[in-house]
Amino acid sequence: MVLCLISLAVGKRGSLVSGAIRGVVSVASHPFWLALDFAEESYDYAAGFVLDYHRHYREAQRLQNEFAEVTQRLSEYKELKAEQERLRVMLDFERGETMVTLLPAEIISRSLGAITIDQGRTHGVAPAMCVLAPDGAVAGVVSEVSPFNATVLTLHHPDCKIGALIERNRVRGIVRGTGQVAEAVCEMEYIDMKDQIGNGDRVVTMGTGVYPAGRPIGTVTGVEAGKTLQKKARVQPDADLASLDEVFVITQALVPADEMRGQPRPQGAVSRAYPMPDERSPQERYAP
Repeated sequence: MVLCLISLAVGKRGSLVSGAIRGVVSVASHPFWLALDFAEESYDYAAGFVLDYHRHYREAQRLQNEFAEVTQRLSEYKELKAEQERLRVMLDFERGETMVTLLPAEIISRSLGAITIDQGRTHGVAPAMCVLAPDGAVAGVVSEVSPFNATVLTLHHPDCKIGALIERNRVRGIVRGTGQVAEAVCEMEYIDMKDQIGNGDRVVTMGTGVYPAGRPIGTVTGVEAGKTLQKKARVQPDADLASLDEVFVITQALVPADEMRGQPRPQGAVSRAYPMPDERSPQERYAP
């Protein structure tokens, strides 16, 4: 107002004064306008950053959940494919077996040298029945039976004893577990010192007692001479006992079931074979 009065007194036009005032005000307020614009742009950037962060975070969470679901489905698919392959192998083996009746069973628990299967007395399982891996290799023998499940002693268990022979030259012995599950081997005992046996020899069931003849047990990996007139061999089982998920139980065979379960022979059936282990004296065994 003072400037306006001065302009009136000197006879100058008020527009010049107002223009000068606007120029001064514009120059003086310019930094504030810049600061205001910067604050507004910063607010918009910060607000957009926060909103975009939450949006991208929710998107990342959604993608992570979808990835976990796809991974789970892929794992289930691989498991189903592996199970289908195992069942196909079991089906092919079962179709090719004409000498025995096989009962498929699933392993439901494991312990040191023993497994529990989901078939029991109500399904026809009895103690001392033969148990095979899905490919037909010897896995163990049934030891205890309940109405709906059974306990199987595998080849790793020291109480699992199976009459066996060397396929190449029919050398006889008994295969039993060592109790050392970590080593995954068993032993063939009561081998006569004069019998020839070496690494790579195939070991099969003898065909008397628990198992039918000719069932594959494993491969000789070493021979140890004992302090007596007998020696023993280390045998690597054919069945991968640690990774078994299903097995077969032999419930019937062309040989009498009582003989398969190790029952005494009926009267009148006399065997000329010496019992295992051979309890004859050295004079009797080596005499000409």
